[in-house]
Amino acid sequence: PVGRLVGLALAGGGYAGALAWAASPVDAAVLVLLTLAGFYHARIGMRTIIEDYIARPATKTLLLIANTFVCAGAAALTVVCVLKVAFAVGAS
Repeated sequence: PVGRLVGLALAGGGYAGALAWAASPVDAAVLVLLTLAGFYHARIGMRTIIEDYIARPATKTLLLIANTFVCAGAAALTVVCVLKVAFAVGAS
């Protein structure tokens, strides 16, 4: 449902409309929360795959640690980028 609302809000607005949408504090917060939920979901899904299909304990542990760091790093980078867009648009 949130994706449809975002799509409806951005339809026809182009790049400028997307920037204006992201500059709104409420919309930027929704985008950040959606991003965090998405990366959390990805982390859990990959954890399940690793636990089910990797047999060697050392490899499993290494991949689980890497999965956590990759998802956390990607989520942090995405949040920084959303905030950068939100604050940059408001400053110009």
